[in-house]
Amino acid sequence: MKLLFLAAVLTYLVVPGTGLKCFQCGISTSLCIFSTTCDANEMCFSRNTTAGSIKVYSSGCTNTENCGKQVTDTLATVSYTYTTVCCNVDYCNGAAAVKLSLLTGSVMALVWMMGYL
Repeated sequence: MKLLFLAAVLTYLVVPGTGLKCFQCGISTSLCIFSTTCDANEMCFSRNTTAGSIKVYSSGCTNTENCGKQVTDTLATVSYTYTTVCCNVDYCNGAAAVKLSLLTGSVMALVWMMGYL
């Protein structure tokens, strides 16, 4: 029994780790249910931006050098400012307004698809 326990522990230690998992949205005003896995030098990020009267949300993985930086940019003559907020725990960058788990999103999609069968 001790040998089996030792083998399980060693297997756990030898298995390569996976990258940080984050929610990912390009530029969105709604829920973010897609996910991505970050590279070694990346962290999860989220940005809340107001461009004119439109509130925009984006999230995903970013290089750690971008964390905490405030940037002002212009798109189609509309100036906007955003700060890249970073975190380093799986799925820590959920939408500020609504967080929707991947399981909930998958169940909702399955129920919707079953309506067509």
